[in-house]
Amino acid sequence: MPQTREHFAICRLLQIPAGLIALTKSDLVDAETLELARLDARELVAGSALADAPIVAVSARTGAGLDRLREGLEAIAARAPERAGDGPPRLPIDRVFSMRGFGTVVTGTLTSGTLRADEDLAVLPAGAPRQGARPAGSRRGGNGPRPRGAGWRSTWAAWRWPI
Repeated sequence: MPQTREHFAICRLLQIPAGLIALTKSDLVDAETLELARLDARELVAGSALADAPIVAVSARTGAGLDRLREGLEAIAARAPERAGDGPPRLPIDRVFSMRGFGTVVTGTLTSGTLRADEDLAVLPAGAPRQGARPAGSRRGGNGPRPRGAGWRSTWAAWRWPI
């Protein structure tokens, strides 16, 4: 369970206030082993923000529990407070790739500020600022570009940046 402990340590470090616990590969164990896993998980998160989090047994292979997992995540997301949109936009980049017709495309999750499709952006602190990046828009459920605040995934075309 080292990866589980690592993920939980990250949740604590980031001060994640809510969540749920997914017991994966539940189709590979009997009921008794699954119950032991539940007890281990509950013991691991005792005294944390996840102490009373729901525990959902799931199986990607059979699909068991996936609807309950989705419902639980949607309920948690619905209770999450909106992040403030003030301050400069900060977008830690987690993916960069080339796309025909767009050039260099950059994605990340906005941690502060608001991005609008008509703004030029700069990347700092790697040497001199790189100018010429424009948000291509934030996409959610196939919707088109619109201003997005902190907490939203964002994609933008860095049209002057070769990769």
